[in-house]
Amino acid sequence: MKIASIISRLVLSVGFALSFASCSLFDKTDDVTFDVALTHTFQINVTSEDTEVIILQTPAVLDAAAVSADFAKYKDRIKGVAVTGVTYQIQNCTISGVLLSDGIVAYSSITVTEPNPDPNIGTSAIVGVENLKAAENQDRTLQFGQVALNDMSGLLKTNKELNLYLTGTLSKSPAKFDLVVTIKASVTADKL
Repeated sequence: MKIASIISRLVLSVGFALSFASCSLFDKTDDVTFDVALTHTFQINVTSEDTEVIILQTPAVLDAAAVSADFAKYKDRIKGVAVTGVTYQIQNCTISGVLLSDGIVAYSSITVTEPNPDPNIGTSAIVGVENLKAAENQDRTLQFGQVALNDMSGLLKTNKELNLYLTGTLSKSPAKFDLVVTIKASVTADKL
């Protein structure tokens, strides 16, 4: 009887220990993961009447904490950022018949004022020629390579911000529109 009692207690103890261990293995209470959409709007307003107008935007800082409440909430606890893609959208186009060609959206660290000239690292061409009015409110994907996405991820994790640039040629002016760039990312942070 005594041996049966000892074996019963041992089995219960082992069972309890295994159930406690399995709960703690699957309980990631230290991490929070969430998705963010970090946006910046380039506002283009060319008032002169001309043809073949080159637009050049100086660096615009995208501060992740300023454009995402979730990012701001966990800013000091971020363990990782994984940029999954970058899109753009034309909005608020007031004049029809204007084409955007040779459009480039680029990025860099905030410590420099020009994007990396290597197209595999820091720039992405807007595909084809955009009829601004016809393309209005349509999501378009910018084709950044995996190296660039990883680089952006690192900048957002470390600096929490990066520079964005826009260049291109307008077929004519006047022209007024917004080009909204959205960086989509998954963020992992320590729980508050």
